[in-house]
Amino acid sequence: MSYPLPAPPMGYPLPQPRAPQDGWGIAALVTGILGLGPVPLALGIAATRRRRARGLGSGMGLAGIILGSIQIGLYLLVGGVLLAATASGNTERAALRAECAAGEMTSCDDLYVSSPLYSDDEAFADTCAGRHPVGSGMSCDELDNAATIPLAYGDDPTLDALYDDCEAGDLTACDDLYAQSPGSSAYLDFGGSCGDRGSDSRWCVNDRGDDPELDALYDGCAAGNWESCDTLYELSRPGSGYEAFADSCGNRTDGGEWCTQVEGLDPNV
Repeated sequence: MSYPLPAPPMGYPLPQPRAPQDGWGIAALVTGILGLGPVPLALGIAATRRRRARGLGSGMGLAGIILGSIQIGLYLLVGGVLLAATASGNTERAALRAECAAGEMTSCDDLYVSSPLYSDDEAFADTCAGRHPVGSGMSCDELDNAATIPLAYGDDPTLDALYDDCEAGDLTACDDLYAQSPGSSAYLDFGGSCGDRGSDSRWCVNDRGDDPELDALYDGCAAGNWESCDTLYELSRPGSGYEAFADSCGNRTDGGEWCTQVEGLDPNV
């Protein structure tokens, strides 16, 4: 009895060699997607060289090169624009600073707005080129247009004119200067001293002999002309010797009444 021959063994395919992993190419692609610029460019070049050395290509490495190159170009472009903008801003601020220093208050305000926070230009503009204290809370244009208190000769034309007349010997001008000047000013001190003449009276035109017009009324009041007394009272400075003489009707009453209305007033007293 014959037995069948055993079947030939089944053939199994031989294992295929694995393609080498493209780690450099993967890294180039990933860093390129992340926008790391020079990194994917360098990794892509390295991946391409390694793969070519083995007779293979590297698509991911090429993608990394492309992405990296584009990103580097964009970075350079943005950097150039920023540098140009910075240079332009510096030039503009320099021009505004020069105009501000020259007294152009609008330029001071523009410089303050365009200056970097806490910069020297900002501090320079905030003080209006040293013309006002820091942190005034007002724009330079507002401060420039605000009313300024005249303190010394040269600050106000009207007070300057009175100052000149007072200095020339017009005592009425000295009193007007004193009456119209703000407190704690050189104008007030000059008018109060009757033009540095050493007067210790409240008014320079105070007693008989200081003003011809008032002297004439003073003499009429002293002679018993009650209209002269009342007119002298009206024209005299409050608190002056002229006013006190007129109020008392030439030292005849206790004051407080118009001399023309006092009954029985004797002009010979």
